[in-house]
Amino acid sequence: MGSKVELLRKIKELSEKGIDGEKKVAEDLLNKLMKKYGVRDEKLVSEEIICHYFRYRTKLQKKLLAQIIYMVTGDRCLYKLKGKKKIGAYCTNSQRIEIEINFEFYKSAMEKDLEIFHIAFINKNNLFPKAEKETEILEQDIYKTETAIKVLEMMGAMEKHNLNKMIEGW
Repeated sequence: MGSKVELLRKIKELSEKGIDGEKKVAEDLLNKLMKKYGVRDEKLVSEEIICHYFRYRTKLQKKLLAQIIYMVTGDRCLYKLKGKKKIGAYCTNSQRIEIEINFEFYKSAMEKDLEIFHIAFINKNNLFPKAEKETEILEQDIYKTETAIKVLEMMGAMEKHNLNKMIEGW
């Protein structure tokens, strides 16, 4: 989205400084694109840096959001609203939009990968009832997909935890 705002800024500049027909065409295109992308004129003019707040739900989402803010702004300085699941960062309107879009995209991707991690962790550590016959993950119909390959690869990289070993160490 940042690149769209930047493009709109350039078209706006052309509509202001263009010559004759060029100016009119740029103005018409600017109005059409601003309507299409839902961008207001003040977003194109104002690149003022102000504190914007972003909402998250979990601690992991907070960490992801902080990293995305750092990626977009290059600044690690964040502000937390006491008692609220929001963090603030000083950035421009176009950076705010970029942060929001990236956060939604990567939050969704992270949730999918966490589901794969969860399945791999349960299988690697054999967290099933003792009476249940051990089955390989690929024997289950629901996992006969690309997800099974990801789960198996992740299981191979995981350490198997052993409760008995931990108790013996006490």
